Amino acid sequence: MTALKLAPARTHTFRPGADDSPAPSPHTLDELGERIAELSARINVARHEMLLLIAEFDRLDGWAEAGFSSCVDWLAWRTAITPTTARHQIRVAHA
Repeated sequence: MTALKLAPARTHTFRPGADDSPAPSPHTLDELGERIAELSARINVARHEMLLLIAEFDRLDGWAEAGFSSCVDWLAWRTAITPTTARHQIRVAHA
């Protein structure tokens, strides 16, 4: 697996709903839209990497080594998600 180099995250400066904020200009809106798209792409790359790792962890029975009865149980515990969400992620990871 080849790691992708991502640009560092920018600091958050936009404050939606702040009373003292002027109406955003079209340039600002374009910039916000671009930042949203960039962040979405970074999240998708991270999600893909996580799914690859989940599939490998399950294939190696890492959950059993950790004392769990299933990968679902381990993933739900380790990542603080519901068992239903864990089951879905494992299913997608193996697809």
